[in-house]
Amino acid sequence: MIAATGADFRIGGARAFYDVGGDYVQVPPQPAFTHQIDFYRTALHELGHWAGSKERLARDQSGWFGSALYAREELVRLIWTVCTVPVASLNGMIRARRRGSSGRMKRYP
Repeated sequence: MIAATGADFRIGGARAFYDVGGDYVQVPPQPAFTHQIDFYRTALHELGHWAGSKERLARDQSGWFGSALYAREELVRLIWTVCTVPVASLNGMIRARRRGSSGRMKRYP
């Protein structure tokens, strides 16, 4: 699923981000995450930014942290992640967690 996007997807470093100027996504390696699903949630979240670039969906990504534009982009990415993680799970990309285990998604209402 990640490869199918055609994104320049890089694994390495200690943080996840989409580089607007370089038009690439970078995420830490899977062992940096407590649960495998968190790697994919993070990867798909950052790919949501990538999809919004001016070459693709042309969303305005010029907002700074705390601005209304930044908040809007984060909301779009959250919706993207919520929609794509179940698809990835159904395709066998990620193993489901046991019900009731703590996780990243619990932070979101």
